Amino acid sequence: MIPAERIRGHSSKPRLDNRVLYLAMIAAFIGVTLFAVYMFFLFNE
Repeated sequence: MIPAERIRGHSSKPRLDNRVLYLAMIAAFIGVTLFAVYMFFLFNE
């Protein structure tokens, strides 16, 4: 019931959800980038 209420209430707060999703995507992108750089330097030596 909670997910259904979240989907229904999604239209009432589109700005907040979009901001959280945007920050989550940025955090994931930074994490993957740092991991790739770390692995690159690890195997480069």
